[in-house]
Amino acid sequence: MKLASFATGPGQAKRVGALLESSNATFLVDLAAAYAAYLWERSPSVDAADIARSRVPGDMRELIVVGDGRFEAPQQAFEHVRLLLQRGQSVEELQQQGLLFRTAAIHFLPVVPRPGKVICAGVNYRSHAAEITDAGVAEKPPHPVGFAKFPSVLTGHEVAIEYPSSTRKLDYEGELAIVIGRPAHNLSRDGALGVVAGYTIFNDVSPRDIQFDEMDKGMLLLGKNLDGCGPLGPYLVTSDEVPDPHALRLTTRVNGEIRQQASTADLIFGCDELIEYWSQVTLEPGDVIATGTPGGVGIFMDPPERFLLRPGDVVEVEIDGLGVLRNQIVASTKQSAT
Repeated sequence: MKLASFATGPGQAKRVGALLESSNATFLVDLAAAYAAYLWERSPSVDAADIARSRVPGDMRELIVVGDGRFEAPQQAFEHVRLLLQRGQSVEELQQQGLLFRTAAIHFLPVVPRPGKVICAGVNYRSHAAEITDAGVAEKPPHPVGFAKFPSVLTGHEVAIEYPSSTRKLDYEGELAIVIGRPAHNLSRDGALGVVAGYTIFNDVSPRDIQFDEMDKGMLLLGKNLDGCGPLGPYLVTSDEVPDPHALRLTTRVNGEIRQQASTADLIFGCDELIEYWSQVTLEPGDVIATGTPGGVGIFMDPPERFLLRPGDVVEVEIDGLGVLRNQIVASTKQSAT
């Protein structure tokens, strides 16, 4: 399944939906509402809605916890809506019942709106290492390196990103991201992928001038944590639909121009190795691990000024089977703090 966190509009209640594609439109199945309908058909009860909310909560992180990362109740809800369509109910009727919402008419949230942790791998593609230094990666490093991103930084698919007033060098970084499904501590590499709930797309939008100034001092915080600089989504694709996360094509486009194109086979540390290493800290359901970005980021292009982001730019990150994460950069409405 392809799961999404959404609301009917900005500031409205969180919901979890599953992507349903038709010949002329795409929809999200409201999984809590659909599960209540499924329960009611099996055994009419005034408690159906309450039971549905407990088994299919509207928060993705809670949903992962309740289902132990396996999504059995959501699958039943999704299949129930498909059965209703097969029986002859129309899309319009299911929309009127609150079971279906057009993706074009909803507000996408970060696919995990408030993960406990967002861990980001740094310099984890051979192509990215090669553009940073001519030497590239002669030998595999002893372990991954990375940084943390605050959950509050995350934003959703199709949500505009305000160009931060404190930077003049905003950049893109398309990435594959892992979402943890079950508690994990000190895992071995062999069992690491078994705790994955699914995979999604991440764009580590980075103010390079702030980032590099901090890194010169041996630290990195603000340079990866400005508001809105963490699009995540649009879908959490369950792990059963991603047989090999190391065989996916990633493409980043800016205004339709390809900037990054790589296979996850080029990762220096694979998904299993990243989970193994960072499970020294207990990983919890809903935690996100971003696996790093390939070569082609704007700051290392020539000249960088042509490739760095500007207000009006549209950034798309596409990964095989996971969809397209799209965001537009817009002019800031805030005053700089500096």
